[in-house]
Order: sequence, then structure tokens, then C-alpha cells
Amino acid sequence: MPGGFNPNAVYQQIGTDTGQIIYLQGGVFFDINGNVVSVLKTNGPSGIEPVEEASVVTGAKVMVNGDTIFTAVGDCQILNLFSDCHTANDATASTMQYSITPTGGIAQTISGVSGSLANLAFPADVVMGGNAAIYTLATAPTIFVNGGGLGTSQQNGVLFPDGVLKLVIGGGSTVGTWTHYVRYRPLEPGAKIVANQ
Repeated sequence: MPGGFNPNAVYQQIGTDTGQIIYLQGGVFFDINGNVVSVLKTNGPSGIEPVEEASVVTGAKVMVNGDTIFTAVGDCQILNLFSDCHTANDATASTMQYSITPTGGIAQTISGVSGSLANLAFPADVVMGGNAAIYTLATAPTIFVNGGGLGTSQQNGVLFPDGVLKLVIGGGSTVGTWTHYVRYRPLEPGAKIVANQ
């Protein structure tokens, strides 16, 4: 059946939606035809709530070339991605960009190269897409020196298939520490992004 619904497995009929019977099975809502209606998480106040979006943040650390900051378990769609400066950088003219390597695949950059991160300090942010009216995989992240920058949500997002998201740091590692944030949408049951601390 489409959508992963197994009519022979244990499921719970939870009610109707516009006259259609909805089933809950393994953390996923299915319609009577086996199509996924919504993926669920089970830690909300009601115990069960739909997951249309989620966000994850790493711990603060220096940025080094090739560092894995996030891992996708299953296929996800990145809606926003940015890095936040916690402690000051020195005069090293580091640059950064984001790269995804699918499991068993080849690395693909998903942003252009940022401007210099030299001497940036809290509350500076580097935002994928930033002020870009039209985002492509070659668009450089925008640096907001005073933080509070506009993080444009790309309408189609960026596909993050099962795999890892890494930093590409040019010009030498940062001295300052940074945290990294991703807002995403799971594209299949059980898909999620986890932070590599």
C-alpha cells in the first residue's frame, strides 16, 4: 500500500477528518488509502502532535574545515540554516560555506562562500540565503555583524538526504566559537536531523 501503511500491523483508528477514517501507526497518521497524512512526535503537551517543522542547534565550538555539524537520518528539507558567533574571532580571514554529503554519495556545497569572518564577535550571525531575493546553491551566506538578520525561508527548501552536513572553512579555523541552527521539515516517517556536538 502507498505511504508505508501496513494493514496487517497494529494500528489505532483515531477518528475522522472530513468524513475519512484516519489511522495512527508507528508515529504516522494515514488515511484509509494508506497515504501519509502527518508525521508525529510524542513529546508534546498532548503526548502526540504533528511534526511539520523542527529545529536543532549544536553546542558552541570553533569552526574547522570538514567539521560535521548535522546528520540527517532519512530525507529532510532544510528551511533555514545559520551560524551564530558566541566568542570573538581574531584577525584570521576565515570564510565558510555549507556542504552536504549523502550517505554513499559525493559532497555537494549548498551555499557559496561567505565574506571574511575576521574579528566578528557576538552577536554576529552568518545566514544561508540571508538577503538574497533568489537563492541558488551558489548564493553566499549573508553576514549580519549585529545579529538579528533576516533568514529567508526558501520556498522549496534545500534537500538534505540521509547523510551529513559539514562546514567548509577557508583561510584557517576560527578562534571564536559558533553554534549552528537548522530549521527543517522531515520528508518521510522517522526522518530527523541531529546535531553533532
